[in-house]
Formats: sequence, structure tokens, C-alpha cells
Amino acid sequence: MVEVDTGMECDRMEEPKVLDYSKNGVKGLVDSGITSIPKIFIYPSENLYDLKVAASCVEIPTIDLSNLYLESQRPKIVNQVKDASEKWGFFQIINHILPKQVMNGTMAAFKSCREQNNTVTYYNNQIPSNVAKAVNWKDSVRAFVEPWSGPECYDGIPSGCRKELMELVDSATRLADIVMELMSEGLGVEPGRLKELTCLESKKIRCHYYPYCPQPDLAMGLNPHTDKSVITFLMQNHVTGLQAKHDQEWVEVKPKDGGIIVNVGDLLQIISNDRYKSVQHRVVANSSRDPRISFGFFFNPGKNGEEDYYGPLPELVTPTKPALYRNYSMAEVRKVESISDSGIKELVNLFKL
Repeated sequence: MVEVDTGMECDRMEEPKVLDYSKNGVKGLVDSGITSIPKIFIYPSENLYDLKVAASCVEIPTIDLSNLYLESQRPKIVNQVKDASEKWGFFQIINHILPKQVMNGTMAAFKSCREQNNTVTYYNNQIPSNVAKAVNWKDSVRAFVEPWSGPECYDGIPSGCRKELMELVDSATRLADIVMELMSEGLGVEPGRLKELTCLESKKIRCHYYPYCPQPDLAMGLNPHTDKSVITFLMQNHVTGLQAKHDQEWVEVKPKDGGIIVNVGDLLQIISNDRYKSVQHRVVANSSRDPRISFGFFFNPGKNGEEDYYGPLPELVTPTKPALYRNYSMAEVRKVESISDSGIKELVNLFKL
């Protein structure tokens, strides 16, 4: 059994890069038989005190979309989405248009690819910094889908699950269109308003594999952060770990068969002029022998030119509720993302007037 010396001197900037390019990733460390985790994964003790979770009876809102197209039920569902987006920034939808077997089958295909071959490099680009105090205990692959993209944008996804994921992205985009309509109606604007802003056109997909961690009380699967997207969809398997912050407490997001988590990103907080709120969330290190699998779908505006500006919707700006944010371009957003892929409300703070 291989033991990794956690007290070894290491270059905390270079070691994550070595981990990325080895193709073995964090799973490779687990497969080697380690019983203690390397130093770069250990969070400072002052950052681990906040591991307390709210009482198990507290749950994020769950919204049933099965009666969405019944004229008598749609206003109720719109109000549920509005309420969850304003008070939680996080909710779970069930009985939507994505078949459970397709979601579960794609996650199973990704799991199989991760466990059977190393032909794809799995990245872990959380370089220790002032924001991320340690490297996350996970392996990931990703794809960036722009309006002009071709199939090659999925080259970073294992070939054994690429076709399934591409089909899932198409279905998730159709569902995102529905959810954005509900969110728009909740703001009191036209249902197609967010789509009109091209908020469905640019997508980032991340597939995460969280292997068993031998010291889960010392590490994090994914540090606390808010997403920089308009909205994010998250699909997860049966293994717990995702938590959202609500009323200064961490709330466990319990997996539901076929459920999709929706969370408000920084950009939607800005577009809604603070009506909807982005929320901190994190993933604790996996103490289960079963790996945790999750897919994140991040939806963003598709116009990336220097002269294409976004900001609070004019319909939501009044003399009594002035704009709280300046206009911005997606080029500015990309610059922030190139420096930091984590962080808490970075765009909200950057563009606030």
C-alpha cells in the first residue's frame, strides 16, 4: 500500500498541474491505496470550522413541473419559482421533460469511462490561492459550447460518453428555456425575455467525479462559491455532498431520482437587479466508497463582442428602484473567469454601482 507523506515540502502552485497532466487524477491517488491525503488537499483549520450543516428537516424547495401546461396551475408554479429564486437562489425541479433513464444512463456512462480508461486528461485546476486554500478532491472534464461551436468542442469529454452527453445537453437546453420562461414571468416581464438576451446560447458543461476520500474531514470536494452564470443546472447521482448556504447555515441538497437542481448565478442576480439572488454552495469531500457523480450545465449570454452590453433589465429599473449594477460585456466576464474560476459573488461585486 502506498502512503503519501502529507508533511512533504511541495510547490503548491506546481503540484496541481502535475496532477492534471498525469491523467490519473485524484482517483489515481485513491487507487494507489493512500490512507492519508497529500498536503495540497488539506484545508487550513480555520477554513474547516464552517462544516456544520443545518438540521436535516431543512430542505431546498422542490418544484413539480408535471402540471406546468395546465392553465390553472402555471401561475402557481411561476410563483414557486419566483419565491425560490428570491429567497433561496437554489431549488430542485421534478417531473420535467428529461427522462430519468437518459440522465442516469449518461452519468453511468461517464462513471464507466472514468473507471476504465485514462485516455482523457481529467483536470483539477483549483490552484491554492487566497480564494481556494487547497485543491479540491475531485476529477473533472469539461466542454464549452458556443453558438458557432462544432462537435470538436466536446473533445475533452471521454469518447465513451460523448454522444450521450451531447444529447443530454440538447435536452437540458430545452428545459432551460422552460425554466427561464418561468423565471422571466416571476420578474413580471415577457416569458421570452431571458432568451431574447441570448442567455441560452453559451454553455459550459462540467462533469465531476468525486472519489472516496480517506480523510474527508480535512478536505473539500468543491470550495464554497457562487456561479458566474445566468442559471446553472446540476444533475447528481445518489451520493450526497452538495450543500447550499441559506440563513447562514449549510443545507444538504438531497438527491432525488430524476431531480435537477437549478441555481441562480451572479449574472441573473445582476440582470434581475437583485430580485433573484445567487447563493453560495459547495461539495464536501466524499466519505462514501461509491463515487459521487455530477454534471453542471452553465448557461450564459451568447454575444461576446466588446460592444454587446448586458445589465439590469430596463423593465425592472424605476425611480424608486434604480439600477444597482452597471452594464457589462461578456468579454469582461471572460476576463474574470480567466483569473478565477471560483470565488463568491465576484461579478456581483465587480459590477455593483
